[in-house]
Amino acid sequence: MIRADVVVVGAGGSGAPLAARLAEGGIDVVLVEAGRVPSDRGHFGDDLLDAGRLRGADPSHPDTWAHPARLTTGRDYTVIRGRVAGGSTTTNGGYFVRPTAADVARWTARAPEWSPEVVRAAMIRLERDLDFGAAPGHGDAGPMPVSRPDPTHPVSQAFVRAALAQGMRWIPDANVDDGEGVGPLPMDVVDGVRWNTALGYLLGYAPSRAGRRGRPRVVQGTVRHVVLRAGRAHGVELLRDGGAERVEADEVVLSAGAFASPQLLMRSGIGPAALLEAAALPVVHDSPGVGAAFSDHPQIPLDWWPEVALPTDSPTAMAVVAHTGTAEILPLLAPVPVLLGGAGSARPHPFTTLVSLSRARSRGTIKPAAGRGGEGFAIDYRYLEDPLDRADLREAVRATSALHESAAFTEVSAGATDLPARTLDGDTALDAWILDHLGTSVHACGSAPMGPPTDPGSVVDGLGRVYGVKGLRIADTSILPEAPSRGPAYSAVVIGEVLAALMLRG
Repeated sequence: MIRADVVVVGAGGSGAPLAARLAEGGIDVVLVEAGRVPSDRGHFGDDLLDAGRLRGADPSHPDTWAHPARLTTGRDYTVIRGRVAGGSTTTNGGYFVRPTAADVARWTARAPEWSPEVVRAAMIRLERDLDFGAAPGHGDAGPMPVSRPDPTHPVSQAFVRAALAQGMRWIPDANVDDGEGVGPLPMDVVDGVRWNTALGYLLGYAPSRAGRRGRPRVVQGTVRHVVLRAGRAHGVELLRDGGAERVEADEVVLSAGAFASPQLLMRSGIGPAALLEAAALPVVHDSPGVGAAFSDHPQIPLDWWPEVALPTDSPTAMAVVAHTGTAEILPLLAPVPVLLGGAGSARPHPFTTLVSLSRARSRGTIKPAAGRGGEGFAIDYRYLEDPLDRADLREAVRATSALHESAAFTEVSAGATDLPARTLDGDTALDAWILDHLGTSVHACGSAPMGPPTDPGSVVDGLGRVYGVKGLRIADTSILPEAPSRGPAYSAVVIGEVLAALMLRG
């Protein structure tokens, strides 16, 4: 048996920062990670460090969880999450954009502890901005680097010219200007290396982390459930080296991600009572909001054929981004098979621009399978059930198609692969096309949301404490009321920073 003051489950985007900050504050922390825990940067491997490729997004990659899910009726999908120290910050595209001021205002409305001042201080603590670190409101000494690629790739240049020609503003720093416009994409990338939270917070590679005192003890193992007695968490039970082991602690913090954290709650008897009973799980505390209404960003890949030979070996997989009032438009700098496989091909592949809704209204569910004792869960996104989501996504696809068809972009593009003008012209035809091409940004949030105790949908308070159970918290994107308007990688790190500061304050 292992003993600690605090056990943190998951060394990902939120868990690594949380555990590191608590340990710095003098707390004895055990950090449990189900995936690999490399001892240094080199042991992550080039496939996960190379920001010019997305090999960790391949469902067959050994450092990923592959979750079967349903996006909408008749459209199944495999959702990939990182299963390695750093979590999905180790396997994602390196996108590292702050939440908008409106996002933070929504957090504050649900939990006053999350004031704009508290969140802003966390942002400054975590950042080492290599471009604007000396500017007000930015950090220059934090564990996580922020950089913006030079938009020198022909695709980036054509996209920017097309967007500006259509009246978009130029935004040099999307981490301070969260309005509509186009500009370089903030990324956690240094010299082509994808900088995950394990590198930033656990392994001492950031200048601010070298030689520091107080480090969490990292244990590799898969947590099965929280140990609960008399309404209090006393630790976790995990599988390790082929056997069961227990970590006892005064406090348990789940940072396993927006899919795994609610599943751990339900396996431990915390969740909607009727669903737990149907799944042959114990009911320790009836919490209707667990897994009841998560959100994400519906995404459409718009494929287009290159007009000229284009480079596919950029140091990052993306470099510029455009934001409209309802959508994000992100051109990739190599064909998807090249990004996933890491090598070129004699066969020509189309390039892709990703189009995502910034704030979807439809909500998804995570439910335990009936009668299986928590050994299976159904993830149902329920995308586009709200008709306003369908309307917004239609307009986003049309706006992106207009960019693709502009004079500036046709310098590199020979046209869409399978989106004819007649499909764009009619709502019914375009809706059908969208359903056939629908994907997800893999930005799940809100599966155990924070909020006031008067709201039955609230699972945790503003300190991450689970209602109805003492000594148990959640610290990951599960607790956000909804997916932020920008990708949540940056927000995940903010969560770890904010909750660590609140816990240390007592």
